[in-house]
Parts: sequence; structure tokens; C-alpha cells
Amino acid sequence: MHDIYLENEIFCLTVGEDAEVKSLVLKETGEELLEQDAGVSLFSVTQERPYNNEIKLIHMNKETTFPANRARYEDGKLVIGFDITPFEAVVDVKIAPTYIAFTLARFIVPSHRL
Repeated sequence: MHDIYLENEIFCLTVGEDAEVKSLVLKETGEELLEQDAGVSLFSVTQERPYNNEIKLIHMNKETTFPANRARYEDGKLVIGFDITPFEAVVDVKIAPTYIAFTLARFIVPSHRL
């Protein structure tokens, strides 16, 4: 399992391959800023309603939030997958000296062949 380390002059953010935030350490003091083992996902996606019949059998036809359950870092971008959804989000990562910015670039939606 490969953790993802996003780091600038101020802090180091560690995210697991399961997209859970593992650590946020303030570099100056070495202080851990997150509650450990909180099980917090770095991202989630919300749909106004499930988009296919299989999911409608599991989730009611209402706004539904799916937590991220997988992440990988490629060429300055995070690729994020979500629980029971076939698509992935591509998130641009800008690492500046005092902050890290995440911007949704696009979704990868696989085409289904019958």
C-alpha cells in the first residue's frame, strides 16, 4: 500500500490509497493536527439521485453522497474513486508554500458496452 504525501513549507498531508486522511502534521512543531483513526475520506461526491437501476435498488431516489474509497497521485493530479460508482474524479493539486489547493478538473466516466 502506497500512501500519498502532499507537502509544502508549512505542513505534510498524508492520504492512504483508500482515500482516507491519515495525517496532517505541522512541520514547525511536529504536531499532529488530526484525530487519529477518524476514518475521514479526503473527498466525496454527491448526486441528486442515483443514476442507474442497480444503485436505485440500494439507495432511495434522493440526494446521495458517496465517499471516496480509493486514490492515486499521478502527474500533479489526484485520481479519486468513489464507493459503488463507476466513475472517478480527476483533481488538480496546486502545492504553494503556505497552502495546497484542490480543483476538480473532470470526471472519468467509463463507457458501458452491451
